[in-house]
Amino acid sequence: MEPFPSFAPGDINLLAKALTLLLNERSRAYELAAEIATAKGESMPNHEDFDLTTILRLSRRCAAYVAIQGERSHAPHPITRKFGT
Repeated sequence: MEPFPSFAPGDINLLAKALTLLLNERSRAYELAAEIATAKGESMPNHEDFDLTTILRLSRRCAAYVAIQGERSHAPHPITRKFGT
């Protein structure tokens, strides 16, 4: 599986972390919009307006790529060594 042939594994790892943060923020925004809509008696917002499905799909794709790369090389990732995560 080579979903990101032009990216280094470290770039994909960083992208996966960024997508996770983005998913958290967008999920919170959706929840807040849903609370406001409920309080106003309006219809619930559409989750597609927040691109949650797309972000989750890309995040999973990055995570799968990172996992496969980890199986190919047991050496610690440079970001892991630098930041201790």
